[in-house]
Parts: sequence; C-alpha cells; structure tokens
Amino acid sequence: MTQADWLHIGKIGGLFCLAAGGWLMFLLRLWPRIFLRHFPEDVRATVPPLSARERRLGMLVALPFFVMLLAFPVWAAVGVAANHAGGASFVDSFLAAFAAWMMFNLFDWWVLDEFCIGVLRPRWLVLRGAEHIPMRFDHREHAVGFLKGTIGGSVIAAVTAGVLLFIK
Repeated sequence: MTQADWLHIGKIGGLFCLAAGGWLMFLLRLWPRIFLRHFPEDVRATVPPLSARERRLGMLVALPFFVMLLAFPVWAAVGVAANHAGGASFVDSFLAAFAAWMMFNLFDWWVLDEFCIGVLRPRWLVLRGAEHIPMRFDHREHAVGFLKGTIGGSVIAAVTAGVLLFIK
C-alpha cells in the first residue's frame, strides 16, 4: 500500500470517528435510557425497563449507527482499490477496512468510554430514578467490548476484502 492509501484510510477513519462517535454521544446525551442494557445491574433493577415503544424507537435510531459500522470500512477498502489499476489485493483491502474499523474501535473505547464516561462522568448520564446509586465504571467490561469489536471488525474487513476480490 502507498502513502496515499494510508492517508485515505486515515481520512475515512477520522470521519468514521466523528460521524459514529458523534451519533453515539448525541443519542447518549439526548436519550441515555436507550443504553439501559449497558448500565450496571443495580441501575437496571431500579429504573423501569424499556417499553415496547422505546425498544422500537431504539432500533430505529440505532440503524444509522449500524449503517456507519459497515459503510466506513467498505468506503476505505473501495478507495484503496480505486487507487490501484486492477484493484487491490485481498490483504490491502482487508488492511484498509480493518484499519478504518480499528480507528473507530479505539476511539470508542478510549475517548467515548474511558474518557467521556469513565473520567468525566457527566451528570446527564444518571438515569431518573437512579440518582441515589453511585456511578460506577467497569474498565474491564469496556476492554472486553474493545476485544469483541476487534473480532467483529476482522469479520467485516474479511468479508469486504473477499467481496472486492470477487467483483474485481
């Protein structure tokens, strides 16, 4: 891969962080209950469960995020393939998609999880009805989430590279 390829991947990864990270923070600030399943057990036991309407709305507002999870790695790989006559190799396409994915995965873990939630601990994250419960942050849970994201990103990158190789 060339320097231009890595610059392309960096731009796409940066946009991925801004778009998907911004969407998550917007949703978390606007409607923290949508993330109820990510709250500690004592909080989930205290506040009412999501209603059927909230679950349906939650799926609807999560859709743009899931589209971004697929679109940005594909965009990175397609851009690298377009920079090379005859397309890119499987490895180059995989690396492009995986690198863009990992930029967001690291951003999600370090910036959104560890810093914004773990360090800053904004008051608006406290759910109504759970104000009396101390806000806890489990670093291990978020590190495991990062590892799961790495595995998911590997699968998405491999499928993307395979499809691009097939249509080449």
